[in-house]
Amino acid sequence: MKKNNKGFSLIELIIVLAILSILTLGVSYGVGLLTDKPAKQCAMKLESFISDCRVTTMGKLNAVLYLYMDGDRLMVKKVIDTSSTEHSETVTELGSGIAVSYRVSGDATGSYRTLGGVATPLVIAFDRSSGAFLPLDAMGSDFVGKYCLEIKVEVPGNDKVKLLKLSYLTGKIVLEE
Repeated sequence: MKKNNKGFSLIELIIVLAILSILTLGVSYGVGLLTDKPAKQCAMKLESFISDCRVTTMGKLNAVLYLYMDGDRLMVKKVIDTSSTEHSETVTELGSGIAVSYRVSGDATGSYRTLGGVATPLVIAFDRSSGAFLPLDAMGSDFVGKYCLEIKVEVPGNDKVKLLKLSYLTGKIVLEE
């Protein structure tokens, strides 16, 4: 009686490794959602976009950012005036699976407002000469003379919040953990 005990075939080994790889990716993605990774990445990208907009405005071009939610995705539309008749627009997704809210000056309750959709964006613009934030006048009569003070980015159901503090007099942006 001859026994054929050669061990695992190469195909069996490849299949087992593929299954383990898929399981590992799934677990790491799930752990990433449980932590503050999506919020942190989104807040860092947002800080970079705002800083870039400020630098562009203080240069030769006027730039304005429009922040809005598309479902659970934070979108930013950057509009740059290249001349009196031309402008360029780019729309970028900064993160998904997050919730974004902001706080404005002059609000007696100090509460956060939920970031709206494409029809009601948060408009961020800078003064060309000083680099300071411009008032939110473009957002409507409720915002005339008011400034955005903070932008809060969080993963729903998670306690960890990333906070962007905006100094409207200087244009400085600080990301707090």
